[in-house]
Amino acid sequence: MSRDAASGCDTKETCEAGTSTIVASNITVPVLLHGRQDMDVPFGHGQWLAAHIPGVEAWLLDNDGHMTLADRIGDVHAWLSERL
Repeated sequence: MSRDAASGCDTKETCEAGTSTIVASNITVPVLLHGRQDMDVPFGHGQWLAAHIPGVEAWLLDNDGHMTLADRIGDVHAWLSERL
């Protein structure tokens, strides 16, 4: 299995996250938020997911951290309102 050095993920389809294995093609959530300043989850994981989740709209944000969703809740609600 080939691993991407930045994310530690299989470059084809799977990523190890703690005790879980993520299969990107099984993810159906249309948006991904991830901050480069996240000290809990490597930014490379977000980049890998953005590249491997079919049809994803990725928000990979340079100045956000682990609480991106909470910090940008207004943006998230606006995004949802446009699609529901």
